[in-house]
Amino acid sequence: MIDRDDRRARRDACGVWRSKFLMTFLALLLPGQTVLEAQFLGFRYRSGRCINQAGEEGFNPGYVGECGSLRGKDFREANLQEVVLAGADMHAARLTRAVLRGAVLTGAQIRNGELESVDLRGADLREAQLDRARLTNADLSGANLQGARLERAVFLRAILRDADLTNANLRSANLRGANLSYANLTGANLRSAFFDDQTILPNSLRYEEALRRGMRFRP
Repeated sequence: MIDRDDRRARRDACGVWRSKFLMTFLALLLPGQTVLEAQFLGFRYRSGRCINQAGEEGFNPGYVGECGSLRGKDFREANLQEVVLAGADMHAARLTRAVLRGAVLTGAQIRNGELESVDLRGADLREAQLDRARLTNADLSGANLQGARLERAVFLRAILRDADLTNANLRSANLRGANLSYANLTGANLRSAFFDDQTILPNSLRYEEALRRGMRFRP
């Protein structure tokens, strides 16, 4: 009978193979894409940090998976559906039109990321860092964004229907034309977030309440 450690080792080896295949495939499609030698160095996302068994912090170079170091990489139109990217460093990554439906991005660092028209339906983005990310026309229907950092993020015409934004930081976010119907904004920081007459607010957040919580109307 295969024990838990053997199953984990096989899963990690599969992740390295998948990482190499995906990065090589993208290099063929996207001129200028650099192929990284994917390495799984044992770093896993635990209690808000990427650590190994020795308690050291770090990332797994080029690994398209948990705690992967993927800063600035180009994943335009890539199929990353249900991939586990918890704790991954994806700062300034290019994810335009990528499919991340059902992906696990808990604690992922995607600050300044390009996520226009990305499919994040049902994705787990709890505690993810998306400050200044561009999510124009993105679909985050049913996504879990509890505690996410979304300061100055651009959600122009984005779909956030049924999204859970409990305790998320949306300070100065651009929500013009966004669909927030049935979204949960309990405890969310909405200070200076702006919306327009095309923004669909949840029933729990009427116009007057939005202004009281610090939101700004910008036609």
